[in-house]
Amino acid sequence: MIFRIFFVSAFLWLIQLKSAELQSITWTLPDGWQSVDVGRDHFPRLFMGPDKIKISQLKHEFQSDAVWVICKVYREELGLPLVTEDELQKLRKTLKNNSELYSFSNDKNGISCAFYKDFGTLWVLKFKGTLKEQKSVSENLKLIAESLKPNKEFTQYVETIKEKAAEDNKSAMALSKLYDEGRGVEKDPKKAFEILIDLHKKDYLDATYRLAQKYLSVNKISNAFTLLQKGVDGNHLPSIKMLAALYLDYKNDRVEAHSLLKKAAERGDTESMFYLGTLYSVAGEFKDEQQAFKWVTMAAQKDHIPAFRQLGVFYRSGFGVEKNTQKAVDLLTQAADKGDVPSLEILADIYKSGEFNGKKDYEKSRECLFTAALKGSRKALLMTAELYLNGEGVEKDVDKGVALMKQASEKGVIEADLNLGDMYTLGNEIKQDFSAAYNHYMKAAEAGNKYGMFKVALALLSGKGVEKDGEAAVGWLKRAAKLGYAPAIKALKDTGF
Repeated sequence: MIFRIFFVSAFLWLIQLKSAELQSITWTLPDGWQSVDVGRDHFPRLFMGPDKIKISQLKHEFQSDAVWVICKVYREELGLPLVTEDELQKLRKTLKNNSELYSFSNDKNGISCAFYKDFGTLWVLKFKGTLKEQKSVSENLKLIAESLKPNKEFTQYVETIKEKAAEDNKSAMALSKLYDEGRGVEKDPKKAFEILIDLHKKDYLDATYRLAQKYLSVNKISNAFTLLQKGVDGNHLPSIKMLAALYLDYKNDRVEAHSLLKKAAERGDTESMFYLGTLYSVAGEFKDEQQAFKWVTMAAQKDHIPAFRQLGVFYRSGFGVEKNTQKAVDLLTQAADKGDVPSLEILADIYKSGEFNGKKDYEKSRECLFTAALKGSRKALLMTAELYLNGEGVEKDVDKGVALMKQASEKGVIEADLNLGDMYTLGNEIKQDFSAAYNHYMKAAEAGNKYGMFKVALALLSGKGVEKDGEAAVGWLKRAAKLGYAPAIKALKDTGF
């Protein structure tokens, strides 16, 4: 699964990058305001207003990330109760240019945020201040948000693409994407698909690859395989990489995946070098520590950020290289500085465990977790919750720990549901609640977790938190047993099933 997610995400990122080169945001500031370029990835600009009031601009690739930031970070700054995304949407005000405006406040402070969707990139304008300041500045924020608009260069680009599409395959591909996304033209997925079909018939392999992606999005795997194989036969690099991912994800065929990844890696493809190294590090018949270290190192030498992280993991554990915690921290820090969120999570764990310099550093661990949370890390919520629940480096605060654990659960972190299930079952630190425990175990079970399945079965057998149902309990035990969970296998044997 991880391979498919990576390749699809990488493809979409390239589309957005190319769009960003052609499209920029323009705006007209209210009287008395000026724009200051800060030059940071997530805080690129400040709007400076009268009386030193500031509105900061945030940049996120996906709206869910921005909503998460508002719900989980900005509101926390004010000490306000956290809200779900559904509740947040009820507060939304849509402006003239389809920007979205949100406002929150308590007795003293307030926050206003405005979103503007710029062809795959979300621009978030944020203001934080006293209620009096917010009342005067919220209209300015609204004016700034409403003034955001596409520029003339992009409009001209769309017209040029339309003119060239009939004779130029690359322009036709670009036009298909515009119709697919409704950028600069009225959205028309059917027309976008028809353009791809015509290009595919002309053996334009970029279009064949894009068609394969579309079939994957509707789970027509066999169609995608056929199209990608055509791309492989034509030595089309993206098709080679994607087909390798499919062999791993859908056929569990490591032999074919290995052959394709190696082919792409030997052609100099950085991502394939990284994933080939990853394959050597985890796959049984291909497991080779030296080869894993070699290919991941080659990817890192080409500045592939996840490769820095993986090398850090190798040095931390001594996989394929002599164990060196200092080197691991240096590599992980490099990856984190380049925006890699998982590296922040690993660093937080290293500092918390005391592996680095033989001393536990909870302050650095919390810093890493907060930065990761700001960038949308769900795991960071879980790890922060554990700090408060255990009083590790912070004053023990069970209420805050449980609240954070519940937030992680809402974001789909299975470990959070398992932890909450155990806490409610045992009644340690929080009031015993078998019904709540069952609900959390069920979330984990439905997500495919074998421990969650086992605990659901026990609840159904005992009737604690749910009505007794022996038949359903046996069903969950069998599912857990199929996943190799020993207690479930033993329970089935003991009961004669």
